Amino acid sequence: MIMSQVRAFTKEGLEVFRVWLDRAETGVPKRRASEPPPTEILLDDKYSRPVGFGGQLVQRHFERKYDLGMEVCRALGRESAEKIINIPNVWAWLSLFFYETTFPKDKDGRWFTGERSRHLIQTISGRKQDQSHRHLVKSAVTNVLRFGEYAVVLMGTDIGQSKIEEQVMSRRVDQPLAHHKEFVKTLYRLYWDSEADDLKSGARGEGPGSIMHMMDLLTQFDLTFDISSLETDNFMRLLPRDFDRFTNPDGRPSAGRSARRSWLQRLRGTEANA
Repeated sequence: MIMSQVRAFTKEGLEVFRVWLDRAETGVPKRRASEPPPTEILLDDKYSRPVGFGGQLVQRHFERKYDLGMEVCRALGRESAEKIINIPNVWAWLSLFFYETTFPKDKDGRWFTGERSRHLIQTISGRKQDQSHRHLVKSAVTNVLRFGEYAVVLMGTDIGQSKIEEQVMSRRVDQPLAHHKEFVKTLYRLYWDSEADDLKSGARGEGPGSIMHMMDLLTQFDLTFDISSLETDNFMRLLPRDFDRFTNPDGRPSAGRSARRSWLQRLRGTEANA
């Protein structure tokens, strides 16, 4: 078992990591490496240096991305976790440090790398926005820092990026959902089954009440409401009956159609007078 304080790749270390990813990208089959990840560079001062703060990380395997994010935040503490958010070479190092999780082996013993954005912080061509929401470790930590226990609904029970996470965390400008804790709490109330510790059936799909239905509704809501100011109960009251299959007796305040319509009128009147 390896323990280490957080480190950041040097220029040389990042290059070694990039070259290994590049070989996997062009290999056959694509994005599967026969040679193991270059873990020998993790603690070598030529290739990485300690950032100088934070607690000890334990190298181990995680089944869920949520658990990975929770453990990094626990080990570092909130202050230190927030400090490393904008240090790109830390996240590349962390991706390699947790290689048993970030590079799962297939049935033939090859390491699956996936897209480079899972391991390196990359910018979107022609835009200032980066793709850090697709980095496995950084997105896990960011989700936990912003949303705490509710972050589990974004990441589900897998290690890769879920459809719900992509839909929410990629929206940082027009509809700033990536920072909207009340909206994520709404998703948690709708889609997370606490007893099963898993997403409810149908949440990931495109049918009535699904996450894709929710995203379509937000486009409509955005024409009338200031989405960033809505709280969880507001969102729940706005939802049509298509979402009833995801609610439990405590999932939303009881309200008939007339009560919901009256509430909408009051809310719109408040916004009009603001």
